[in-house]
Order: sequence, then C-alpha cells, then structure tokens
Amino acid sequence: MKRILSILLISVILFSCGENNKTFIDKLVDDTKSSISLPHQVRIGTLEDVLNENNNSIVFIYYISSINKLLDNNIEKKTMTDDMRDGKSKLYREYSERKINLIYRYYKSSGNNELLKEIKIKPEDW
Repeated sequence: MKRILSILLISVILFSCGENNKTFIDKLVDDTKSSISLPHQVRIGTLEDVLNENNNSIVFIYYISSINKLLDNNIEKKTMTDDMRDGKSKLYREYSERKINLIYRYYKSSGNNELLKEIKIKPEDW
C-alpha cells in the first residue's frame, strides 16, 4: 500500500501542472500500472486493478479471501486517511483541490466476486 501511495505521490509532482482531472487521473493510473505488475500480491490479498472512474475517482480493486482480512489488518477509512497524511501532504492537497476521491473496493476472491467492502475517501476527508 505504501509503495502504491509513493508512486501516486511522484506522479502528482511530475504531472500536476495545468491538466484536467481526466488527464491527471489517467496518468496516475497508468504510472501505477507501469510501476507494479498487476495482479499484485499485498498483505491482505491481491490488487487486481486501478481505474479512473468518472474522471473524479481513483479506484483500487482488491480481491481478498474474507472480510476478516480487512478486520485483522485494521483496514478502515480512519486508519487509511491517517496513514496517508503522514508525509504526503502535496499528494492529498492535490486530490482535495481537484475534488478527487480514492475508492478501495474489496471483493471476495472465490465464487461470485461479491463486493465485501468499499471505502471511499472524499476530498473533505483529508
């Protein structure tokens, strides 16, 4: 997670000058995908994809074995926003100014791809 956030921070610094949200988000998504090969194994499961949704949200799609993975690893909105703020103020200031949401979707990895949890971090949450 921290590696992905670092990639996003570097991308913000390099590409944030004078572009619309679509271009901005597309570059972040492309940079993230080119920096890590997807699917990418993480502590809680597998990061399957990173998407631009409606030119106002960056969506991270994870597949996990159970909701307990999120509970055991303390994956919740408050913990995530607290972790993200540490040393990354430029990145989150840019998201806030552009009104970009970060959305984390956690699907069950077996069976019918059931959505187990969605965490939406809005600009006002920073």
